[in-house]
Amino acid sequence: MVELDSRLHIVVATYNGARWIEKCLDSILNSSVKTKTWIIDNNSEDETVQLIKNHPLRPELVVMKTNLGFGKANNIGVSRALNDGAEIVFLLNQDAYLYSDTLQKMVEFHSSDSSFGILSPIHLDGMGDKLDYNFGRYYTDFRASSSLMTDALRRQLKSVYRLPFVNAAAWFIPRQTFEKIGGFDPLFSHYGEDDNFCQRLHFHGMQLGLVTDCFIRHDRGERDHTKPKLFSELELKVFERKLKVRYADPSNPAFPEKYDEEMSNFLKWSNRNRIKMNSHSAKGYKLKADIMKSLYQAIRDSRSKTSSAGAHYLDI
Repeated sequence: MVELDSRLHIVVATYNGARWIEKCLDSILNSSVKTKTWIIDNNSEDETVQLIKNHPLRPELVVMKTNLGFGKANNIGVSRALNDGAEIVFLLNQDAYLYSDTLQKMVEFHSSDSSFGILSPIHLDGMGDKLDYNFGRYYTDFRASSSLMTDALRRQLKSVYRLPFVNAAAWFIPRQTFEKIGGFDPLFSHYGEDDNFCQRLHFHGMQLGLVTDCFIRHDRGERDHTKPKLFSELELKVFERKLKVRYADPSNPAFPEKYDEEMSNFLKWSNRNRIKMNSHSAKGYKLKADIMKSLYQAIRDSRSKTSSAGAHYLDI
């Protein structure tokens, strides 16, 4: 019988993931490091839960009665893992797949340098033959790490690079990180949770490291990056998400002064367009002002909580 590494637990949040979940679980089963796996299912409406139950990995499965979203589901999984004795939690997306040596290399690097609050492997696409589209944007962002791009082109990569952000598809997180900054902020219901987590990580003096000799495959394909039409439902959702990411950052000194100024400007532009008989723009700017007004207290509360150290949003 293969012995589990009790220090490391994997957490996967699922929702309608039948397309990917068997490959995800296969990759965990075939990992050279054997771990306990927690799956928090967000009330999937497809075959996800049955596929998990039938899989030989036999993970710990928790099925929620409603869709809690990515952040809250992961918080439940992380809490269960930590309460079960985990010293490291590896967050893995339902559409991401490990290589057999991914966890082994992450554990080995962490054993040699435990100074990082988050470690991430390199994200390849679903086929594993090129960088994941979004990950490629972080990797080639010269402002984020000029030495990373330069070293890659010169084929002189170091073992690790400090980056401001990598998405949470495959995060290797020591217990101490959760104890210092907590889990995902429930202010973010869908998207933006990992941006905020990284902001809080840096605010509390911790670093994110990209480990360059290990990989995952992220099987999500290229997304539509077409700019949404101004004041459309999608554009307003993007506006709300960006608003939260920008102002819930505890290191951003622009709240509340700049926030109030921005909200006031939207009201002014709404009134100006109403006078000009441009009802579409008048309504759109008013909607943005209303969104800002409705989020004001929640953002203030978030900043107040996350600016202090503690295992916020986790039940540990």
